[in-house]
Amino acid sequence: MKLMDLPDEVLAKIFSFLDFKDLKKAMLVCRDFNNIINENASKMDGIKLNLLLILSSRNNVGEEIYQIWGSNSNINSISVLLNGIGTNEVSKLFKWLRFYEIDHLSVYAFNVSEIFPLLKAHLKVQTGLIKSIYIEAPRCRDPESFKEFLSNIPSLRKCFLKNISFNVLESQNNFELPRISGLEEIDMNNCFMEILRDKDSINKLIIDNTELKKVTIFEKKEIMNENDVNNFFNIVTSSLEDCLRHNLDITFYCNIIVKQLWLKKLNEMCENQNITDQFIFERESNCAFALILKFTSKNKCPICNKKKTIIFNIFE
Repeated sequence: MKLMDLPDEVLAKIFSFLDFKDLKKAMLVCRDFNNIINENASKMDGIKLNLLLILSSRNNVGEEIYQIWGSNSNINSISVLLNGIGTNEVSKLFKWLRFYEIDHLSVYAFNVSEIFPLLKAHLKVQTGLIKSIYIEAPRCRDPESFKEFLSNIPSLRKCFLKNISFNVLESQNNFELPRISGLEEIDMNNCFMEILRDKDSINKLIIDNTELKKVTIFEKKEIMNENDVNNFFNIVTSSLEDCLRHNLDITFYCNIIVKQLWLKKLNEMCENQNITDQFIFERESNCAFALILKFTSKNKCPICNKKKTIIFNIFE
């Protein structure tokens, strides 16, 4: 007989004998969450997690599935697989784990709309600084809850977004990336059209997040025309005037069409007399697959006495 075939009351009894002080790795498959967990919740009280990973999806019969990993110096990893339970039960799990100190949060949510309100409710009060988050959310049906979740993170240094798709009509997608306190680096993979739809949304990302120092965009679709490239370029270069961000690193992994547009724009920049009067540019790489240009201001900022630098990394 397999362990998971035992009756719930037997599993609960086995669970009660575990000494969580020395726990290194655990995996729990719950058929009846309350009967097994709630009796032993006091033994988990106050666990501090430095790493949290949440995977949520739906199985082939439409049931929500959540997988959660957490680790710190005492508990290397916990994974909890919850089959076919509702968000009320998952909410109890969050209260049980008590996520006090989280350095990194990783969420994969496929076609699950309730995960972001749930995260927002429990992370808002219980955490201070989160160093980085990774979010992959294909077919997230509620862009507003995603936006609220991001805006309610107390402080964040790095944000990685992949395959974000809101699964709504284009006319109904009013998503704008909010200001994220402390954000220094953002990485967007295959979600440019959902996150940075137009000039205003790009401007909001760059200007509102004053501490932002690095932007990486990976997108093989034809996401930009010549006007889009010009707008993006003008926004990022003008943002260098802010003393909080005199250094900015822009990286594009794009198809050949978008790459050629960037090559044209950057070559014009190098040849433009007004620009070269202000910047010294270095061509660090120029080959068939990559162009890396570094522009450093000739004069220091009159306010903070620092030079302004922007690096464009264009890869095919």
